[in-house]
Amino acid sequence: MGGYLKYKPTVVFFALFLLIYMYACGSSPAEKFEKYMESGRKHLSEAMPLEAEIEFKNALQIDPDSPEGLYFLALAYMRSGGASNAVKAYKELSRAVELKPGYTEARLKLGELYLASKEFTRAAEMASQVLKTEPGRTEARLIYAAALAGRKEYEKAIEMIEEVLRTKPGSVRPYLVGASVYASSGELLKAEETLRKTLSIDPTDAAPTFAEMAKGTLPDDPTITGTHGISG
Repeated sequence: MGGYLKYKPTVVFFALFLLIYMYACGSSPAEKFEKYMESGRKHLSEAMPLEAEIEFKNALQIDPDSPEGLYFLALAYMRSGGASNAVKAYKELSRAVELKPGYTEARLKLGELYLASKEFTRAAEMASQVLKTEPGRTEARLIYAAALAGRKEYEKAIEMIEEVLRTKPGSVRPYLVGASVYASSGELLKAEETLRKTLSIDPTDAAPTFAEMAKGTLPDDPTITGTHGISG
């Protein structure tokens, strides 16, 4: 009896280890993929892009052609910031759209990157593709308006941005892009008036967007992000 009690903890530990091992080995590739993706998304929501990047890369080791995995890895790169990460994000988003042409969110992020690198025609093309299937998609209309302003097609840009602002959006981004478009066209008073409207928006929403738009309010830079250089 004493010998049994002596070795019982070891037996229990081994049994638990065996159960855990069998459970881990029993997870299907799809289950492992989703666990990595869930963990990565959680890290992104907690402003931990480097940790998220690791998880999304692990997911892509299981399914290299997952548009969702490529998209979220690109988001992690974009959250980290910097020109080199913008290039990486561009490559992942391009691959995601290649694999899934109707991937709206990936097209919108590509549009933002094109705007940031002042590739206005390509930004407009990305937004246009989204608007064909979702004519009222605010993000696409903002990208398109900013791209038009970048090409100095101010009348069309202002027309589109005013359509968006007439809906009284609850986010600061439309107002900031609108102010950028007005400023780029030389309508500085209109730009100031539009910026003032952001004061009634939730300040927790305004803070990060103001940082993104810091350069966008200048007349020669009607963009909606602060990341530059995606051409490599």
